[in-house]
Amino acid sequence: MKLSKAQIEILDAMKRGTVIHYMSGVYAYYFRNDTMKNCTKTAIVLENLGLVEKFNVFAGRYSLRLKK
Repeated sequence: MKLSKAQIEILDAMKRGTVIHYMSGVYAYYFRNDTMKNCTKTAIVLENLGLVEKFNVFAGRYSLRLKK
C-alpha cells in the first residue's frame, strides 16, 4: 500500500506522540494536537485503511491513535 506524503507525515508525528482529535457538529473536522491544523481528509483515509483507531469516545468527540 502506497501512502501519500501527508499520510506518512501524520503517521510519523503520531509515532512521536501527536494525537488526532475529532470535533463533531455541522462543520465536523479532525485536527492535530501539535499544530492545531485541520487534517480531516488524511485522518479519514488513515482510519479507512485501518492504520489508526478511535479512543476517548465521548459525546460525539473522540481521538485517533496508531493501531496497536
